[in-house]
Amino acid sequence: SNQHFGISDNQLKWRPEDKKRDACVDFETVSLGDAAMAPLHKCTTEVLPIGSETARSDSGETVPASFMLRNSKIQSTNGACAMAVGSGSEESASGFDFQFQSCDEHVDNQ
Repeated sequence: SNQHFGISDNQLKWRPEDKKRDACVDFETVSLGDAAMAPLHKCTTEVLPIGSETARSDSGETVPASFMLRNSKIQSTNGACAMAVGSGSEESASGFDFQFQSCDEHVDNQ
């Protein structure tokens, strides 16, 4: 049978007798949404500074030197934060894509 599960070491394992292909059932972080461009009047994602260090943008504006992106409209305890994740897409120049996932509990809801 291709779907052979067994319990050992307090885990639900797939093919526990085959050490070359063994695996266990585990949690996978689910993306709450992919990042996309939106018209400015529809933006619901905000920049949250990390620390107090600042930098100057090309337009001369003072901006946070380090920041995270958070969308508080997505139904998640602390909102959803954008993070770079590996991309298998040939369209990704950097090899990364932005995805929104639940923010860590230390992120304040502002």
